[in-house]
Amino acid sequence: KLTGSKPRYLFIYGGSELDVGCVGDGKKKVVVDFGADDSFNDALVAFWCRNFLADPNFKKVYHCFSELRRCMQSSVESGVDLAAGLQADTMHMARLWDPSLEEKRRRQQDADAYSVQWLAQYILGPTWRMKQPGLRDRNNREEELICFNANCSAGIFYLHEALKDLLEKDPRPPTGATGATG
Repeated sequence: KLTGSKPRYLFIYGGSELDVGCVGDGKKKVVVDFGADDSFNDALVAFWCRNFLADPNFKKVYHCFSELRRCMQSSVESGVDLAAGLQADTMHMARLWDPSLEEKRRRQQDADAYSVQWLAQYILGPTWRMKQPGLRDRNNREEELICFNANCSAGIFYLHEALKDLLEKDPRPPTGATGATG
């Protein structure tokens, strides 16, 4: 999530077996808040870039890594390699598995064929419909956006698992694959 050209949050999901809560309370998603617009903390972003994103010991899966790299570039110290530990990029895995996704998206007149939401629904099924927060209640909008993006991080995790299995079984799309219906 960006505020202007700087990251505002970092969303992490480590799988259903990971418990990042206190005393086993079942928390699965980590949200790192880098600070509001005026109190943005470059040191905190640099710390996370250096000690997590650029650490090859932490295997990471992204959705559109090039976009992350572009937006983080202004906050990354010289010599820090954000690609260290990059295990996969779900957008590119989806393109490898089914090169016709863009055409399917066009037929459905859906602008977000490579979005996490569209791919999750297309590959994981309709139960993965992630709803964008509405504008109805501006007081809860930021909380809804945080929840939505945290859910997207889980979607990326499960997309990676599904796409890895699909590509290992058969690197070509299945015959008669159907896309998301909307």
